[in-house]
Amino acid sequence: MVKLLLDSLLPFYNLSKGKELIITEISTVSQIIKTLRLSGAIQRLDAREIIENIRKMDKNEMSDLIIDLDYDKLKEILKKILAEIALIENFEDRDKNKSIFDFTIYSIKLMREIQKRNELFKMIVEVIHDSQDGYYVSHFHIRIPELLRFNSIKEFCIDSGLIELFIELYERSYNYEIAGINSKIIDMIRDELSKDQINKIIKAFSLERQIYESAMARTLMVDWTIIFQTKLTEESEAILEKYGLGIPDILRL
Repeated sequence: MVKLLLDSLLPFYNLSKGKELIITEISTVSQIIKTLRLSGAIQRLDAREIIENIRKMDKNEMSDLIIDLDYDKLKEILKKILAEIALIENFEDRDKNKSIFDFTIYSIKLMREIQKRNELFKMIVEVIHDSQDGYYVSHFHIRIPELLRFNSIKEFCIDSGLIELFIELYERSYNYEIAGINSKIIDMIRDELSKDQINKIIKAFSLERQIYESAMARTLMVDWTIIFQTKLTEESEAILEKYGLGIPDILRL
């Protein structure tokens, strides 16, 4: 039994004679805990210590950690990550912290319980929406369409009122890339939009240069012109005509 235990721990150690080994890597600690079957031990590790180790992990190590953590511990870690991200003030800090952005997205994608996945998704949408400078949370923003491919998340957006936050983000598009991302987000939930929301979005399209000059935004608006023509106000039709996106006579209903 002792030999089996030592053999199982051997991959985690690289001992030099006369030197003391201190294990600080969370991924290594996690593997040792699993080997020893010490259920709950990783949950008692300090959240800040785990976050600092996440910065040095690769994708596989992050996924192992996410699976090993119970939900309350994972949520505690993500809350602290999001608080840290909310305080980012420059591009250098944003890019230096890409690993914790990734860990947050992986946590949502790997969460099996729908209600918990939705809860985590809402947390990052609120951080994006409340950010004083969208540039610094753009690593989250560009991943929203990817997460909306989960039907459960899309349905949650409809039921929870997140659609209004997405419309506000569309209105505040601050560059061509984000205008394209926001257009994708809105288009992915377009079937659930009310007539008022559709016309509000078209008006926003006309007010921001970053939107009406965005190739993605214009491409999707061409589709909207046809799909939603029975819901367009006279003002919306005039806006679309102004930007060369009017309804072709052959396609009018």
